[in-house]
Amino acid sequence: MNTSTSFEAMNIFMLLYVIIMVLIGITLVILGIKLVLKLIKLIDAQTALNKERLKALQIENFDKR
Repeated sequence: MNTSTSFEAMNIFMLLYVIIMVLIGITLVILGIKLVLKLIKLIDAQTALNKERLKALQIENFDKR
């Protein structure tokens, strides 16, 4: 009986370990997706800012002619 009880306890701990590892994995994937979305948003904002600066420079250079 003692061996089967310890075996069942070990199975329970292994199951808990697997569940925790799966949850950590899911959390890391979600955080990674959020980070990628933030980076894409930042890149888009930087691109828009660069386009505005380029337009301003083109207008400034056109006025100098």
